[in-house]
Amino acid sequence: MLSKLTFLKIILLSLLFTGALFWFQTYYTLNFSDTLAEENYIEKSIFDDKYNQETDHVHETEVIIIESDPEDSLTQTSEIVDNLPAASDIDKQETAKQIFFTYIPTTLRSDVRNYRDTTRWFIWADDFEDKIQDLSVEFHAEMIDVRGRMKNKTIKIFDPQQLDMPEFLALFTHEFAHYLDLYYFSKSPFWDRSEDFYSISWESTKTMKRWQNQSDFVSGYAMTNKYEDFAETLTYYMFHNADFQKKAQESWALYFKYAFLRDYLFKGDSFVGTDFSDEKIQNYYWDITKIDIDDENFLQYLKKDI
Repeated sequence: MLSKLTFLKIILLSLLFTGALFWFQTYYTLNFSDTLAEENYIEKSIFDDKYNQETDHVHETEVIIIESDPEDSLTQTSEIVDNLPAASDIDKQETAKQIFFTYIPTTLRSDVRNYRDTTRWFIWADDFEDKIQDLSVEFHAEMIDVRGRMKNKTIKIFDPQQLDMPEFLALFTHEFAHYLDLYYFSKSPFWDRSEDFYSISWESTKTMKRWQNQSDFVSGYAMTNKYEDFAETLTYYMFHNADFQKKAQESWALYFKYAFLRDYLFKGDSFVGTDFSDEKIQNYYWDITKIDIDDENFLQYLKKDI
């Protein structure tokens, strides 16, 4: 027979085990719910699409299958457009990554040809090609209250004809940064790699850590919430890297943001020390996409990486 002391030990261990199991289940259930809620917030609030209403415009879509370089794709595009595969056929192409270009209305297609081709060079660069699964790029002739949005793996550019090439390229980079934030870095119930970046300056989505100030962000817009901080910082890293390095020496927050992008996104020396600025960099900007850049030199840099 069990002694009273042994019996009490068994009861105590059972209670401890039950308590630990309850804590473990509650903790990860709450974290999983918080993760889902945060992702839902991203999709429906920060990146809320205000262009969901029905439209009478005709959608013309071309599908680019990523299996080779842009030069090859340019010769294949007309065949792909003329023989657009059915959705079921697209789903069966497990090894090919697809980029969808959509023009609303159809007549916009010829007007944005240069922007579309620029986007292709961007997508085919080695730094990004392996970070894309499926991506849609939509050009909308109609202007709304913003120049661009990213939602559901779709980058939308509104009224592109009002943008010059440098601004378009910076804007596309900013929206593509949101794509990488949401879909490249792992979103699991237990950890999101982006949190390593967010936690540098943010307590929550819109609440900065109390010791953060303007010098710890690359722009005023980056200070609005942690998702825009990521997008603005990545855009600055790619176009104004040399200046980013200088500012990172004076701010530990910028230092860690720079290191995050270098180590977790590019994993090498891509863009390190480069400068595609076409104007003298100021100490403060509200919007990084408004800084003039040398788009031709930037595209040449990308093409060397293909």
